[in-house]
Amino acid sequence: MPRVTYEMYRQRHLQLRTLWQEQEGLFVLVDPKDQWALHEYYLCADQPTNPNSKRITRS
Repeated sequence: MPRVTYEMYRQRHLQLRTLWQEQEGLFVLVDPKDQWALHEYYLCADQPTNPNSKRITRS
């Protein structure tokens, strides 16, 4: 599998964000485990604007 460049990552993130904002219903068709995988993949590891916030993890 080829490496994902920052630009590829950003483009995919923007596409998913647009789909989420414009057609939320599509994500109902995605298996919940896959939804979490997507969420975790795009979750920002650093939150410099709010150092006291806690990262959301699934149990």
